[in-house]
Amino acid sequence: MEIQDWKKFFLYDNLRVETIRQLDAYIKDGKGTLAELKDRFRTFLSELTVNKRKKIDTVEKFVEALEKQSLIGANDVKLLKVLAEKIGLEELKQKVEKYEADCSGDAIRCLPTMGIQDSKKRFSYDYLRVETIRQLQAYIADGKGTLAELKDCFRGSLPELTENELKEISDVNKLVKVLEEQGVIKVDNVKLLKVLAEKSGLEELKQKVGEYEADNAGIFRRTLNAAKGASGFIWDRFKGTVIHLKTEISVKGVLLTLAGATFIGIYGMDLEKLQYFERLIGLLDRVVALFSGSVVIVLKLSSISSLKRLWQSYKDGSLKEKLKKSLNEEEELKELSQGEEIDVEVTIDEEEYHAVLWNLILLDVKGKSMKNGKSQRRHSVCYERDVSEDRSKPMDVKGKPMKNARIKRRHSVCCERDVPEDMDPKGKSMKFDKSQRRERDVPEDSSKAMDIKAAI
Repeated sequence: MEIQDWKKFFLYDNLRVETIRQLDAYIKDGKGTLAELKDRFRTFLSELTVNKRKKIDTVEKFVEALEKQSLIGANDVKLLKVLAEKIGLEELKQKVEKYEADCSGDAIRCLPTMGIQDSKKRFSYDYLRVETIRQLQAYIADGKGTLAELKDCFRGSLPELTENELKEISDVNKLVKVLEEQGVIKVDNVKLLKVLAEKSGLEELKQKVGEYEADNAGIFRRTLNAAKGASGFIWDRFKGTVIHLKTEISVKGVLLTLAGATFIGIYGMDLEKLQYFERLIGLLDRVVALFSGSVVIVLKLSSISSLKRLWQSYKDGSLKEKLKKSLNEEEELKELSQGEEIDVEVTIDEEEYHAVLWNLILLDVKGKSMKNGKSQRRHSVCYERDVSEDRSKPMDVKGKPMKNARIKRRHSVCCERDVPEDMDPKGKSMKFDKSQRRERDVPEDSSKAMDIKAAI
């Protein structure tokens, strides 16, 4: 084991030297600048003070800062590979892949975690941010538009800014920063950026935004899949009636990297606190699992109404406010945030919401059927097995027809047509012509009308 570690660290040191050499050459060839490289890791380096960021004045110090923030290291070079891909350093990408192959079987070959997925997404966003600034600056420099026109494009999206604050936006960098601070563009939403690119004729920027959306489409889904895999049989055990709340905890827009672990420590290990947490957010259901990374809370839903209440609270923002209140009351998190107010972003995947809703509907129908002790007659063209196999015989229900019997209105997910509500007031059986008769209710060659024992 010690020999394997020695070999891995030796290989990593070689990769580190190669990384610095190639990034130096990248800058000297005029393909990019050190400032742009730092901006590509802006989110990750945001915990450093302004003075510390200014001191990163060489590529070597830049790589050292990434290592200190645990963004790259002997056990994790994924972000280094993403960087090489994004800035077109094919040789460096190959070196990283070779390192991964040489160290196969070690921790770096593990399945990607939710934290890595989130890191990749934030890195991709920082890359898009740099590209946006570069292209908007070129747009103005080429005389295709002005900064004032760009500000006007977003005036409706920045209603909280005063005229003086708008005047202080004196360059593209400040414009993008304000748009982020106001939540107009962010990691999970770059739609307005895409619209701007289309309206301004910035085809290359539009393409970059499209690539970002394509690269990150399904990251949420893959995160949930990773959670499901880590939980073993949670999803199957609860028959698809669990839903995931993905949360990101931050202070003044800066993600707290240790908050996830602290959150798990507070609630995951203390059953009493977990129950208090359930009552506080008022979900009327129970938490069955917590996963680290950007904390994923797995909720067990017991009914359709509780799922709809949860979805409504998510859409109207009350779920977020309750979670925020809960987190700000925790002493451990207060220490991490140094007394600053903690903010939280909550995400529920709409696709998963509909999937869980459908599963609950199916379980509800099945439960009612079992409760009645027999299979209910279904009136849908999807269920052909309800039709008498021998169509040469008329369908007959034993017993005498009831007077003034009424057929209740029946609905089917698959068929919009309903059975007529009223029978003949004299108690006679109703005769169906071809336009009224539904294929499954009456055999086509039946010579007699149906005798109905009771209202269904």
